[in-house]
Amino acid sequence: MNNFTRFLLICFTSISFASPLLSQNRIDQANPATLLRVASESGCKPERVIKISNQALALLSKINKPDLVARAYQLLGESNRDLNRFSTAIDFFKQSEQIYTLQKDSTSLASVMNNIGNCYQMMSEYDLAIEYLQKALKISENLKFKNLKASILNNLGIIHQQTKQIEQSLNYHNQALLLFDEVGDKKGYSSTQNNIGLAYSSIGKYQEALVWFNKAIIIKNEINDTLNLANTYESIGQVHEKIDNYSKAIDYYLEALKLHQLIKNSYGIVEDYISLASVNLKIKDFQKAYEYLLEIEKKAEHVENYIALKDSYKVLSDYYLAIGNLYQSRAMMLKYAAMVEKIFHKQVSDKLSDFTAKYESEKKDYQNRLLQANLKIESVKFQRSQGLQLCFLIISIIAISLLIYTIFLLRKLRARNYQIMQFNKELNNLNVELETKTDRRTKELSDALKKAEESDKLKSVFLANMSHEVRTPMNGILGFAKVLENNDLSLEDRKLYLDVINRQGRSLLQIINDIVSLSKIEAGQMEINYTTCNINKRLDELSLIFNNANYLYRKDGVTLKIVKSQNDEKSNIIIDPIRVEQILINLIDNAYKFTSEGEIELGYSFEKHNSIKFYVKDTGVGIPDNQLSKIFDRFYRHIQPNQPSHRGAGLGLSISKRLANILGGDLYVESTLNKGSLFYFVIPFSPVNLNDNNANQRLEPDTNYWPNKVVLVVEDDQISFQFIQAILKGSGLKIIHAKSGEDAITICQSDEVIDLVLMDIQLPFMSGYDATKRVKAIRKNLTVIAQTANVLSDEKNLSLEAGCKYYITKPIEPDDLYSTISKCFEND
Repeated sequence: MNNFTRFLLICFTSISFASPLLSQNRIDQANPATLLRVASESGCKPERVIKISNQALALLSKINKPDLVARAYQLLGESNRDLNRFSTAIDFFKQSEQIYTLQKDSTSLASVMNNIGNCYQMMSEYDLAIEYLQKALKISENLKFKNLKASILNNLGIIHQQTKQIEQSLNYHNQALLLFDEVGDKKGYSSTQNNIGLAYSSIGKYQEALVWFNKAIIIKNEINDTLNLANTYESIGQVHEKIDNYSKAIDYYLEALKLHQLIKNSYGIVEDYISLASVNLKIKDFQKAYEYLLEIEKKAEHVENYIALKDSYKVLSDYYLAIGNLYQSRAMMLKYAAMVEKIFHKQVSDKLSDFTAKYESEKKDYQNRLLQANLKIESVKFQRSQGLQLCFLIISIIAISLLIYTIFLLRKLRARNYQIMQFNKELNNLNVELETKTDRRTKELSDALKKAEESDKLKSVFLANMSHEVRTPMNGILGFAKVLENNDLSLEDRKLYLDVINRQGRSLLQIINDIVSLSKIEAGQMEINYTTCNINKRLDELSLIFNNANYLYRKDGVTLKIVKSQNDEKSNIIIDPIRVEQILINLIDNAYKFTSEGEIELGYSFEKHNSIKFYVKDTGVGIPDNQLSKIFDRFYRHIQPNQPSHRGAGLGLSISKRLANILGGDLYVESTLNKGSLFYFVIPFSPVNLNDNNANQRLEPDTNYWPNKVVLVVEDDQISFQFIQAILKGSGLKIIHAKSGEDAITICQSDEVIDLVLMDIQLPFMSGYDATKRVKAIRKNLTVIAQTANVLSDEKNLSLEAGCKYYITKPIEPDDLYSTISKCFEND
């Protein structure tokens, strides 16, 4: 975390006015003054404050209360500032400023101008920030609120420090320190001490900085100011890092990290990881640095060591690529390539310089030796009178020696030249390889980017389609629900409208189920459960579903024909019947949609190598050859000219093919335009052991009637409870209602006759997981059934780990609920 950001965090903490929201039951929704009072209380989340303030503004538009309007705008500004929406915050603050100016409310005006200065400060527009803070300071001179004046002085000190005017910064901080001490504001006093320490640190006076930081720590520990204490620890760590005391720097960064984790301050946690990564890179603990880099999404520009910087760019590129941030991954890889080239060229340059220096040295040595030899020759010539024979002998020896030495040097020079040529060749090869790798990686990133853009387009098309597909059945549900409010409707009309609502509801549920299935498949969370299945019985059940008068796509001119290739005994095999049925339902739905008259045939046959082939044949409009390869794509909808359009998300066939692949098989189609289509899907199966008595067991029919049994329904939503109550009417069960986890625990402690708990997971205050653990701690053998509307996460495993025995999803199907309850009471 850099010093400037820490200044602002500390400053904002010292002047924060937001607070936790009181219970919704305490808010008078029709009274804007009450709404604003609740929004102003401590700890309220910014998003909640924005919602309440907008509610208040809507009420104030009908009455003349300018002071409340100004307060609402001020709360909107503070909330948007806390969410880092500084431009939006400034707009709200300026609207509040105008009203406070007309009202001549000096205190509120000074506070708003201080907030505007803070926002400009965060946007680095220091001129405007100083202008507003100076205005606020001038107004505060005539006010009794010294802590407001101290806050303004503190902010001015921060800006002057950011603009490197340290002497003026310290002057403002010292004035703020005196005022905070006078009013007894320990939090503001310790924050100012911290800012003074940061000012000294920025000019290299590290010992003075440490003295002020330690003073701030004493007070922050005293008042239990955890967030600012963590920030001060990080500031001390930065000082030790600057003076190369890395072990202490790491200790202080870890202390800051512990505190930020304690208060769940994600921004501080990320900044701590950045600091720790920087220090570990400096001490060349790259493994530890890599672990921290995996936790952050920041660049590694602060690492000054080129090798460490290169490795950081590579790690960051891989990390961004793994999380799908292709732009950042490509940018980091380009920086990595540039740094590799820079390091490599530096190494090559150093080696070439070394070889050149050695070559020049040997060349000069050779010239010196040659010169000495010539001098000796001249000396021999000069002494020729002493003996021609001796002179000739000496000259011959010298000449031969020089020749040998020259040959030796020439060979050595040739070897050196060959080495240089080889090195240049290796250098060129490395350059070519680097360019090739860079081009290949760039192409990979470009291709991935194109895929991401195509995926975004598909998502946009999907969202637009979903908006239409969800609104269409919702229009029918809400419209006819409104019509049913008319008490003059006949019983026949009511049944007709209720049938429409039921059909539209099932259509909407099918869309949601398709989305959930696709999400589970793509996330790799689709569960496959193999069990004994009687194919003939399953086909009979499907026949009942599609021949039912309430079937959504039923048509009078279309019949469903079932073809069984085996008798009931031979049709027992081991597969996943749920997924097989899901595929068949999608195929039959499709056949009904595109068949206006004729017949739909459903059948199967056993193939070689323990595989089974299912088929669905229709006499519909068929599929053109040029579209056969597209019908299994996500969101693709086949539209036939001059044929009515059918609603749907375009997911059914895509999900079916993916499911067939997951089951180890495949799904394919044959089609003739205007004559019909024939869909096949083939999957492997395991044969049933005929000696296994369990394979032929039949469950005894369940009476679904349990007198003298007591069920505790834990559900905070009244409508959901009434729905469960209506489903269980006639079951003989006595139902007790608890609206929260705390109520459920109390009832289980006081009432020993509870036989079963139906636990909602998403509860206020205490979650269903925690409530289940507490209930199981009180009554270990009490059965708990989890119920939730969230089917995209791993909630089933979490529920079972918490102690739930069974798990059902919303919207609750009556048959599923009765079946699950029957399992709970089957041994009674």
